[in-house]
Amino acid sequence: MQGVIALTAIYPVRTPVRLTNMVQSIRACLLIGCLALPVFAQSTKSDWRRVEAVPIGTPLIVKTANGDNWDGNLQRVTPDMLSLTVHDPGVSLQVRNFQRETIRSVKKSGSGFAGGLLGAAIGAGAGAGIGAGVEAQYPSKEDEGLLVVSLAILGALFGWIIGRHHQVGGSTIYTVP
Repeated sequence: MQGVIALTAIYPVRTPVRLTNMVQSIRACLLIGCLALPVFAQSTKSDWRRVEAVPIGTPLIVKTANGDNWDGNLQRVTPDMLSLTVHDPGVSLQVRNFQRETIRSVKKSGSGFAGGLLGAAIGAGAGAGIGAGVEAQYPSKEDEGLLVVSLAILGALFGWIIGRHHQVGGSTIYTVP
């Protein structure tokens, strides 16, 4: 034991100060970078030229200043107007014109298929979890695992049905600055 004390007196144990400072600097830079991302994203999405660059026929969702959402395919874009081909109830197809001043945001439509897959995965996981919990509560060697599989399939079916109505993957093209 005396040899260890003598060695520490000759070679004092140092904490890696440089490494600690470097790690703190990296953390600070990452934090500042993450906080700055929304500011940069917001500034580019307020550029109307992004809407003008969208190809004709692209499915879009336009949110107006009064809160209405319009789903349709892009027909035409000018510097002060956007036209969509929409399907109104009772009318087959109709072209709606939106003045730029009345538009709050423009988004690309997402995929209902992706929403269905996501819903099915969540539903299957929830169903399997519930089934496993019930089987653990009432253990039986007869038909072991059947409840888990049955509830997972049922959950996936309900999740698919619900998820198909929620579009996933749409991206914002334009927002009012």
